[in-house]
Amino acid sequence: MKIYAITVSSISVASSRLRSFYLFWFSKKYGVVVCRNNFLSNIDADILHIQKKVTITIFLQACTFRLLGKLVIFDLDDQPSSFLLGRYWLGEKLIWFAFYVMIFTSSFTIVDTYERKKYWQKFYFRKIHVLMDVVDVNPQRLLDFYKNTTNINWNKNIVWLGHPANLRSIEKIIQCEDIKNNFNIKVITAERSIPLLKIVYPWVEFISWKNDILLDKQFLGSYMILNQFESSDSVFKSDNKMALALFAGLTPIVSRTPSYIKLAENIESKFLLYSSLADVINILNQTTDQLRQQTFLSGKKFIYDNYRAEIIFEKFLRKSKAAK
Repeated sequence: MKIYAITVSSISVASSRLRSFYLFWFSKKYGVVVCRNNFLSNIDADILHIQKKVTITIFLQACTFRLLGKLVIFDLDDQPSSFLLGRYWLGEKLIWFAFYVMIFTSSFTIVDTYERKKYWQKFYFRKIHVLMDVVDVNPQRLLDFYKNTTNINWNKNIVWLGHPANLRSIEKIIQCEDIKNNFNIKVITAERSIPLLKIVYPWVEFISWKNDILLDKQFLGSYMILNQFESSDSVFKSDNKMALALFAGLTPIVSRTPSYIKLAENIESKFLLYSSLADVINILNQTTDQLRQQTFLSGKKFIYDNYRAEIIFEKFLRKSKAAK
C-alpha cells in the first residue's frame, strides 16, 4: 500500500505532527509506503491523505484520485471559525464551504473528536469517523519512557504549554495571588514571543518550546493547567494536551469540556476537572501525593494502550481497508 500524504504544515506544528507525521511513523512495519513529495510522482498511490489543507490544487488532486477509483481521506481537526482566519483573506463562510466540498469529495473524513463528528453529521454527511490524536511524544522515545518512568514529580511547579495567543485562557489562574505565592508558574511557548510575555507576566518563568520537552529529566513540573473554555470551538477540541500531561507524569487540571471529561472518566479521575478558579485552588491544595501517583500510573497505561502512534495507525488502516 502507498499513501500520498499532504499536511497543512511541518512536523514542528502539533496538528500536522499528530495527524500525519506521528500517525504514519510505523507505516513501514505494516508494509505501507508514505510519500510527501509532488503529486505527479505519487499518482500511483492507493490513498490520498489530506490533513485539513484546502486549496484549488488539492481539490483537483482529490478529484483525480476519486476518478481513478482510489481512496481520498480528508483529515479534519479544526472548525471553519478558526482555521486559516487571520492568515488568509478567506472569510469564515467560504472556509466552511471549502471544508464542505472536501468532505463531499473525499471517500470518507476522519476527525479527532466525537463532537466534531456530530457537527458535520448535521449536514447529512455519514462517512465521518473518529480517529483520536496520537499522543504528542516521539514514538522512538515513548516505549523507553513508559518502561522507565514510574514516579511523578514532587515539586510546586504549575505548567502550561501552548501557543502564546492562548495564554489568556489561564490568565485568571496565573494572576491569582494564592497560586502566585505558593507555586512556581512555568509557561512553555514559542521562543519568539517570550520577550514580550516576560514584560506582561514578570512572575512567570517562560521556557522555549521544543519537542518532548515534558519528558526531559531537567524539566520538572507537577501540574499542568488546561482551559479550553476561552475558545469558541472549545466543545470540539481534542484531549491531546491532557493525554501528554498524563503520560509525562504531570497531574492535569482541566476545564469541563467534552474531550477532557471523557478522558478523566476513562481513567477514573474526575477530580481533575474544574469549573472555577476556586476549584483549581481546591485541587491544588487537597490532592494527595498518593492520589497523584495513582492517577499517573493508571493514566500513563491508558495513554500507552490507546493513544500511541502504532495503535492509532492500526485503526487508520482498518478504516481504510473497510472503505475499499
